Amino acid sequence: MRILHAIMIVMHLSSISMEGPLYAASSSIEYTFSDYEGTSAFTLEECTSIIVTENASKDGRPILMKNRDSSETNNVPTYIPATNTTYAYAAVNSMWMGINEKGLAVMNTAMPYLSDMPSPGSFNGLLNRRILKYCENVSDLKHKLDMKSSLLYSDAGFGGVSIATCVGVVDRDGRGAFFEISDIGYSMEEVVDGYQSRANHPRTYPGLASGPNGRDEYALEALDEIYEEKGIISWEDVAQRVSRYVNKKESTMTGFTIGGEICNDNTVSAMVAVSGDVRYEGKLNIMWCEYGLVPIVGVFLPSMVYGGTPPSVLQEMVNYTQEKVEYAHGVYEDIYIASRVREIQNYSFTAENYAAKQYNRLIEQVPLGLSDDDLSSTLRDYIDLTVSVCADMYVNETSQMPDYAVNFNVTAEPSATYTSTPSTITDTSTSNTSGTITQSTDYPTIPEAGDYSELLRPVIGFSSGIVPMIVLIAYLNRKWK
Repeated sequence: MRILHAIMIVMHLSSISMEGPLYAASSSIEYTFSDYEGTSAFTLEECTSIIVTENASKDGRPILMKNRDSSETNNVPTYIPATNTTYAYAAVNSMWMGINEKGLAVMNTAMPYLSDMPSPGSFNGLLNRRILKYCENVSDLKHKLDMKSSLLYSDAGFGGVSIATCVGVVDRDGRGAFFEISDIGYSMEEVVDGYQSRANHPRTYPGLASGPNGRDEYALEALDEIYEEKGIISWEDVAQRVSRYVNKKESTMTGFTIGGEICNDNTVSAMVAVSGDVRYEGKLNIMWCEYGLVPIVGVFLPSMVYGGTPPSVLQEMVNYTQEKVEYAHGVYEDIYIASRVREIQNYSFTAENYAAKQYNRLIEQVPLGLSDDDLSSTLRDYIDLTVSVCADMYVNETSQMPDYAVNFNVTAEPSATYTSTPSTITDTSTSNTSGTITQSTDYPTIPEAGDYSELLRPVIGFSSGIVPMIVLIAYLNRKWK
């Protein structure tokens, strides 16, 4: 399988610049060291990531995953609106992983080997944030790295802080790449028609590169298994079988530990982003995040930048996940009870599959030509309702999948349906006797628990070129237990 994997990966290494530090002076400083208060020191056990592209991925859409390993346990979603000079983006704690309105998803893994400083990488998170704000796609990022753009690098006031990171990106054009970046240059590996992984040691940087070992090798093994079994890899596969990968311990033992695995005791959040849809300049692309220690018993919930501020319940998922962790441990501090892990995964996986099903319907049914307001309302409604339902399933511990689907009432005109080839839009025209395209509005009630309020079921309507006719947004309006 390693031979197949080698064939699938095409590597493109850029030359290393030795002209000096990879930064330029800036007239204004945006951030200070207070941005890093509470974050952990960079070690050799921080973060694992993967990229899947083209024929290896479902629908040909590129996938980016990161498991964040840190001592900072309160990882919450952040939404930053656009300005005249920056893109809007959604991220975990504003800097560690995210996606912007152009469909560029970004993450990083620390690479201390790329720096001589004893605690390198303080700039890494700020670099992620600047990529989200200023870069549109893989080519744009590469260009700004080559130009040593001050939009990405401005270290005045940072005391000569070192850069030692691997940045992974996927974009709306279907491209994915890893950039291993130091103070003096970078190497680039474009992942073409296959998959690749990173952890905390260089894989392409000249003079320091080594083959996969440890967690990045485990990630490739997990992807190999999925690809051999299915011939494609979906984001759900990545979330459920790579991000949560613990060498199948949860299925084979009565009790197990997860030290040193992809999903380990220091994994405090995780992201799986899916891009590759060029419609609306990338605004239909999505980020799925698990908030809380640890993903093995958490749930991935969706965020879309153009949907605006994330639902407030996402801010509380860290606490809900912690309750599941404690239950999965039982009376044992470091040992997970396999049967309880499987019990939690039964309903968390069902919630994720439900959210994916509704997202698939969304991108298949959403028409072209919506105004910015209509598109934003559509995406916000999808996120608000889906997050509410999935959080309810997770907290209430139900594996009964609702039959809800976002409902589009649109005038019978050509609409855009996403096909299996990225960047391809097929015009279709469907009508019924009333001249509209409709979906079922039969929404069964979600089982309630405690004082949870009943979820409303909105119907989202459109007519050609006007504001949505009906927009009802569902929220949980009482405090979660």
